[in-house]
Amino acid sequence: MWVRDRALRLLWPTAVFVVAGVLAVSAALLAGVPAAEVGEAGWLVALQLWFLPVYLLLAALTPALLAAHRRWGLWVPVVMAAAAGLMSAGVTGAHMHVIGYANYLFVWGSAHQWGFAWQDGTLTRRQWRPYAMIAGGAALLACLLAWGPFKVDMVGSGNTNPPSVALLAFALAQSGLALACEPAGARLLLRPGLWRRVRRLNATVMTRWPASPPLCSG
Repeated sequence: MWVRDRALRLLWPTAVFVVAGVLAVSAALLAGVPAAEVGEAGWLVALQLWFLPVYLLLAALTPALLAAHRRWGLWVPVVMAAAAGLMSAGVTGAHMHVIGYANYLFVWGSAHQWGFAWQDGTLTRRQWRPYAMIAGGAALLACLLAWGPFKVDMVGSGNTNPPSVALLAFALAQSGLALACEPAGARLLLRPGLWRRVRRLNATVMTRWPASPPLCSG
């Protein structure tokens, strides 16, 4: 039930996005825009949905991933990160590009597990942990960029298709920075007017759908 509700909350607006894109492409072709240009524009628009399969995969695996977190804690993302490193080594060293697609699970799955650790306080219980994430992620990223075959561009296909261990290091540093800034952000949101505006904006991010109780409750 929870997985279905999460999927539908995203698939409804996605369907609207796809229909609007198809109509726009059809209108452009009817207006005489060259097919090559329409195809390129359509590809760039469709590219915005790259995250959808990953999101749906992790949503479907959330019950199992939560159970793993409750049993093994931070060892789960650590093992996933190690697996991501092995996959990236296979792609860049042995040119086994196909195994890199496992990193859609290992890279994004590792980051997914940090969310559980944030929710139960594992990452914030000790104040130094967010700073350790920043330092560790930044140091690993610097090493990978300096001595590895990874590109600085974290958006281009070199690090995202398939996801690389360099992208994971970048995400680790970014997540640590967000956690380090969380106390200051929480103090800002104590202002009633600001909090009301944030709530209104947040309500438009995803469509609402009747949901089961959160998996992290209880």
